[in-house]
Amino acid sequence: MSTEIRKRAREIIEVIAAQVDDEQLMRRFDDPIGMVVRQFDYHMEYPMGHRAFNRTIARLVEQIYERGLRCLPPLIDPLAEAISLLDDCYQSSAYGPGCIAAMLDAADGADGGMHGVVVALGESIKDRERSRHVRGVFASHVPIGDWHLQCEIVRTLLEDYKAIIPERLRQCAPAQLVDQIPSILYGYIRASSALRNISF
Repeated sequence: MSTEIRKRAREIIEVIAAQVDDEQLMRRFDDPIGMVVRQFDYHMEYPMGHRAFNRTIARLVEQIYERGLRCLPPLIDPLAEAISLLDDCYQSSAYGPGCIAAMLDAADGADGGMHGVVVALGESIKDRERSRHVRGVFASHVPIGDWHLQCEIVRTLLEDYKAIIPERLRQCAPAQLVDQIPSILYGYIRASSALRNISF
């Protein structure tokens, strides 16, 4: 690879890293979503039916997007979004994965009951929106048609972050991981943040 492509790859990584800095992501996503989750009133009558559960999770998702993330226009179907999030991300130790498991946890108090479901939904939205942001930043800085530049970005990421990248990924050729650049970068940011927060 030419020195010019290496230099451009390094510059792009630095620009992207600055725009997806963990402090910035916390201010943009974690803090406002966390505020809505903490203030959310989810008191429910027991026994809880599926309609009450559905209204509660839809209202939470709607509030997170409207009050926390200030998304306009509002979600077309907050219940569908809530169900999708729970199906994709929720894991109950008592009932397994998905929305039905979340409803069962909320009904019987397992895994923190409704509070655990509320927290899990907030975390799912936080993770999804952070990931979307990272992908958007990447897409706006890397020319789609410049294959050599994309491969050099992967090569640079693999070299710079080899301490936290799993061995199986380090064994891949850069061309095999071009589609994973946002995931690699996002994973690095999350790992760096976790390591920075360790104190003795």
